[in-house]
Amino acid sequence: GEQLDIVGVVKRLGGGVHGFPSVARIAADPWLRGVQSSDPSGFKSFVQVCHSLDRDTLPMLGSSWSQYAAFPYDGVCVYRSRHAQWQEETEDEAGIQRVAAALLPLVKAHREPEPYLAVLAADGDRMGRVIDHIPTVEQHREFSSKLVEFAQQAGEIVRRHHGALVYSGGDDVLAFVPVDTCVDCAKALHDAFGAATANFQDQTGNPPTLSVGIAIAHFMEPLEDLFRYARAAESAAKDNGRDSLAVHVHPRSGAPLHYTERWDEGPDQRIMSWAELLRDGILPDKAAYDLRRLAAEYAGWPLNTPQSRQALQGAICADALRLLRRKRTQASAAAFTKVEILISKAGTAVEMEKVANEILVARRISRALEQAQG
Repeated sequence: GEQLDIVGVVKRLGGGVHGFPSVARIAADPWLRGVQSSDPSGFKSFVQVCHSLDRDTLPMLGSSWSQYAAFPYDGVCVYRSRHAQWQEETEDEAGIQRVAAALLPLVKAHREPEPYLAVLAADGDRMGRVIDHIPTVEQHREFSSKLVEFAQQAGEIVRRHHGALVYSGGDDVLAFVPVDTCVDCAKALHDAFGAATANFQDQTGNPPTLSVGIAIAHFMEPLEDLFRYARAAESAAKDNGRDSLAVHVHPRSGAPLHYTERWDEGPDQRIMSWAELLRDGILPDKAAYDLRRLAAEYAGWPLNTPQSRQALQGAICADALRLLRRKRTQASAAAFTKVEILISKAGTAVEMEKVANEILVARRISRALEQAQG
């Protein structure tokens, strides 16, 4: 029913018609991988039931989506909360009941799948300045070739992280990615872009860099909102002096969380370290809120001398570790060392607030990591 210009026709039909993975399928991917690895017989039975349904009832992805070959179906079947709506749309009551029966023991053993996914938007920094500074036609062609090379790499990087690439054109990338792999995927894209364009600089000798925005949101959010969240995160990364990562978490209820850090500060390593500590029970689940309150208590500390800064760093870190030690449950002294190292880098109230935000982002990722491990 659409009226399309030629660009719209090419976008939809130029590569042939093939199904795109649903947002529900991408959100469910960590859970599906976890069940496949830890409960192969139950997973196989569930796949067989899904395969027995008519394709009008449960669409199937084509062979081009090799990252989803183990479960090439729409993710709606994995979420029991969506089965009633699914039945209204397909009217295959018997088939959906078979799916529900096969799904029930998996949910009992592995819990309900997390309903969040990540939308990743990336864009090159200082591209106009770099292009203006390229002196020869041959170098312009070489630069274009490097951007094409990165665009091809981007598709493979997203696929390797179990994501679905929407598009990759030169320095511009948009993709849906499972929550457990989204930060690692962003880092891999950043590094690949840097490697591809390292031999080109602007007037000040700076090469292009890649700013990446990640929006983590519920798969039932309208698609236009998911894209808007991702673009807002990308803009936040750009506004942070470029060459940055921004992660915006949009819970189904409650205020969104915004976190931004430059890539050279290692935000990917910090977020994933916190996520693993949360997953393993070494860090208390509510640690972030304790650290936020602590940061507020130290917000008025004077910082007008080197001695006062040093005193603040010692005091705020000692208080933070005291809070976390008191609430830790499963952590041995050796395991808690990683927490101490991460906390020691926060020497002011602002930095402690940033650590709290890192942990809040990591909480969402840790749940997906846990499910991906079955």
